[in-house]
Amino acid sequence: MVTYPPNQLMLDLKTPDRGLYESYYFRGNSKCGQYAFWLKHNLLRFNRDRFVHFEATFVFFDLAKKDVQTIKMLDKLTDYEFTSSAFSSGANWDHFEHQFAEDNFQQITPEKVSGKLSKDSSSFTWDLSLVRSNQVYHHFESDGLYRAPFPKKKILTRDTYLQFKGKIKTPSGFEIDTEWTGMNGHNWGSEHAYHYVYADTNQFKAADAYFDGFSGKLAFAGGLIKSPYLSLCSLRVEEKWFHFNSLVKSFIHQVRKIEDTQWEIIFEGSTHQLEVVINGDPALYPWSVLDYDHPNKKISKILNTKFAHGEFILRERKGKKVIHHLESDFVELETGKIIE
Repeated sequence: MVTYPPNQLMLDLKTPDRGLYESYYFRGNSKCGQYAFWLKHNLLRFNRDRFVHFEATFVFFDLAKKDVQTIKMLDKLTDYEFTSSAFSSGANWDHFEHQFAEDNFQQITPEKVSGKLSKDSSSFTWDLSLVRSNQVYHHFESDGLYRAPFPKKKILTRDTYLQFKGKIKTPSGFEIDTEWTGMNGHNWGSEHAYHYVYADTNQFKAADAYFDGFSGKLAFAGGLIKSPYLSLCSLRVEEKWFHFNSLVKSFIHQVRKIEDTQWEIIFEGSTHQLEVVINGDPALYPWSVLDYDHPNKKISKILNTKFAHGEFILRERKGKKVIHHLESDFVELETGKIIE
């Protein structure tokens, strides 16, 4: 059983020559199905740099209008400012607060997330109460993989089923007070994958289920050598988990398609096979576009939607009998690639 702490703040100042990025984020889809939000808290230290960058981003999706609104704010902190703030050594993300200029702020407690981000004369504000399931999903199968140098990117899901209730006000003046269903993710590392696709959902048609997984291609020798796609995932249906997350077998899965807005793959396990087909057609679904900085100052272009359509077909490996055929209209799909 993996017990690695899911909410621990990972960036520290003990190794200033080695950079690190860290992201702690929330996503939610509205109960009515039309809206979604993405709240990101990012820390970044460039290699051999003495500053820590804290960036907060709020993204709001409107499915009916195919519209996306985004605001982000950045603070650059000295070592002293970092260690004397909520980022101090031993801190965790479940008790976090940061004050930007003027009245802009971020706050996370076990019971709520709230904040304000402004740009020019526009702002996002939100005040959302939380009902946590405290169901943690570790993508890697052992604590050791979270502590070892490889893989360079660590990923886990802090809470696989999170419910929000409260108000969001967008820069356009739209205000909504409703219930949301989503999750809380956490990832960090010394670099992002050269090319990757990530997906998760906890909202299925006629099923209590959860899916979380990714495919990533790594670059070595300064980008001269690229790995095959390495893929991991798990599917929970009711109370039963089906894991396809062995790192040593991560290259055996059949990646059939990876495009900016699509992912098709067959995961091969010892007893089961999982076919995943996710389509985020940009003619149908709103997409955000963000840049992710790497500690080595490379940049990845990131596309993300909360409304992709997904089909998940679980079969017995022997005989190919279908055990579950699940569908979702609320798949978070994210694709990213280094800009060369």
